[in-house]
Amino acid sequence: MRLTIKPSKKIISATLFLQMIGLIFSFSCPRPSFAAETIIETQHLWFGKIVITKNDAVYTLALDPNNGVIADNAFVILQAGNPGIFALNGFPANYQITASIQPAPSQTTFQSGSATATEFDIFPSLETETFNTDANGSYELRVFGRLKTSGTGLAYLDGTYFRNYQIVFNYN
Repeated sequence: MRLTIKPSKKIISATLFLQMIGLIFSFSCPRPSFAAETIIETQHLWFGKIVITKNDAVYTLALDPNNGVIADNAFVILQAGNPGIFALNGFPANYQITASIQPAPSQTTFQSGSATATEFDIFPSLETETFNTDANGSYELRVFGRLKTSGTGLAYLDGTYFRNYQIVFNYN
């Protein structure tokens, strides 16, 4: 994991893990030494426990902020997933912050560290990109996402798949 901090921009590198049975968003953000602001992941982005019954076309599973889990008929949901949650604390009251997910290749890599013939495309998304902290200088940001199958007709191996991306928090 890599973390770069600048006075007005915080870039957090993170990895999404898809266990052929789920997705976990994982990152670590140490407290910046120049201020009391903290950004801590309190819940992993997780697509739940899933079974993929076919891959003859591109199928989508989404965690949606308004509708929960939405899945095409190729997915059997054994356990529903949940959004990632980040707690932002120690900011001034009613302080405006923007967040964005930086573009990156969407394709996953298999747990062995090498690409496999059958991959997922994962597209994380933020609930909102511009927000204000509350009267206590806090905010809870949720991260949702879409997972798409390859549509190649090949079966998926059981195991862990992952994908790297960065979230950038801007504040002055």
